[in-house]
Parts: sequence; structure tokens; C-alpha cells
Amino acid sequence: MSELLCAWPASDFSAVAIYTGENRLVRVQGRGSCPQTGFSVTLEAVNPGIVPEPHRLHLGLVEKAPANGGYQITDVEIDATFDVSQEVTEVAIRGVGAIPVQEPA
Repeated sequence: MSELLCAWPASDFSAVAIYTGENRLVRVQGRGSCPQTGFSVTLEAVNPGIVPEPHRLHLGLVEKAPANGGYQITDVEIDATFDVSQEVTEVAIRGVGAIPVQEPA
């Protein structure tokens, strides 16, 4: 994956477990700053590597720069939900860091 163009502080991300009765989901929300207006950013599951880590959901940010955008620092928000196993206790986002999964009260 190429270097990220936007700034993504780990402190601006959260991961919360959601139980649907049958499945366990993790909702990941975050905020970053991009150098231009019009950026499109998504989160996608990525290959965790050779060493299995069943407690960790591995994600990557996919940034799509605009063809034409104004050069102004712009806030971008991300909100994505993933179906996960009961073992997942943290989310690792490439270029950001690891975020603990918060369980509902």
C-alpha cells in the first residue's frame, strides 16, 4: 500500500462492538485531515500477514484523491462496520495504529 496522503491520528478513531443476537460486529469510526477538498476515503479488510492474530481485525485506509480539488485542509470522516469473531479485541489500521474494541455497557 502506498503512503497515506491524509493525516489520521489514532486518538480520533474508535471501535465499538455491536451484538445482533447471531453475529458480532465492530463499528469503526474515525476522522482525519486531507490536503485537498474532495477526497474519498474508505476502510477495507487487509491481509494480516504470516502470523495469525485472531484477536485483531486488520484494516487499511483507501484514499482516493480528487481529479480536481481545492488546496485546503479538509476534515474527512470514516464510518464502517465489519462482521468479526468473538475473539477480536482490537482493530489495527495500517498507517494509524491499534484501537481497542469497546464493549457495550
